[in-house]
Amino acid sequence: MSAIDDLEQAFGAEVGDVIRSLERTDNGVLTIDVPPEGLSRVAEWLVAARGFRIGSMSVRDEGPHWGIYYHFYGGRPDIPWVVITTSVSADAPKVPSLSGAIHA
Repeated sequence: MSAIDDLEQAFGAEVGDVIRSLERTDNGVLTIDVPPEGLSRVAEWLVAARGFRIGSMSVRDEGPHWGIYYHFYGGRPDIPWVVITTSVSADAPKVPSLSGAIHA
């Protein structure tokens, strides 16, 4: 089993109840879509259990929603990045934050 297969299985077993979708690219990037209320839990698990670190955050205007993307790196050639995505209404009073769950 490859490292990315192992990570994909672990996500399903540990935090799968909050994951809406999980996709991987040919170059080893894993993208996980979660609802806003699941963001902190998945990010915290990725950092604490798997040793990833936050690399960046980006927000995209996607019409009626804001797409929020948190990029994590693991320092491993087989899994260079994990991207956790979520979205909120464009008129939402606040966006989900990871500042209380993980430290950069």
